[in-house]
Amino acid sequence: MRFVSPRLVGVAALLATVAARANEATPEPSDGVLWAELTPIESSNTRGENVKITAAELAIDLGKGELVLTTRHPGTQPSEEGRRTRLPLVSIERGRCNTTYRAYRDELAYDGPRQLIEVTDSRDVLPGSVPAHECPSPAAPVEVYHHIIWGLGRGSYTARFTANALIRRAEAPPGTSDHGSDTPRG
Repeated sequence: MRFVSPRLVGVAALLATVAARANEATPEPSDGVLWAELTPIESSNTRGENVKITAAELAIDLGKGELVLTTRHPGTQPSEEGRRTRLPLVSIERGRCNTTYRAYRDELAYDGPRQLIEVTDSRDVLPGSVPAHECPSPAAPVEVYHHIIWGLGRGSYTARFTANALIRRAEAPPGTSDHGSDTPRG
């Protein structure tokens, strides 16, 4: 009789879970880009200060598997692009009441931030599905939550936005196609 190491079984189970989730969240390149002009609702940091955002836009590139959030702050000139945060899309969950897109990156080990952007689209539901219970009434058809944590006790930042709809486009809007990130470092 031959025994299998519990560690080997655990590693195999973890790899199977990661592979299954990667298949679920891997969008088709033909899916294009979902885009929205956002309305800032609130933003603050751990010091309790309001961080003023005058405008924002969101692009979810389903082909590249990334999400780009661009924010404009007071003093940003109309010709300037604004601050861009680019994160890899880690999951897409379609349900009976909404679809949730999650983008995440953790760079705390490298003295960078841990960031999460979560987009909930209440207009995009599973086709032909009828909820078993009444869906909660959202504050807006699209809600966006952005959270950043900086390491070494340097604090955090949170912002919330809303939009009327995610608009499907064939390609990313201008200003979201380079691969840099202009996310603040703390």
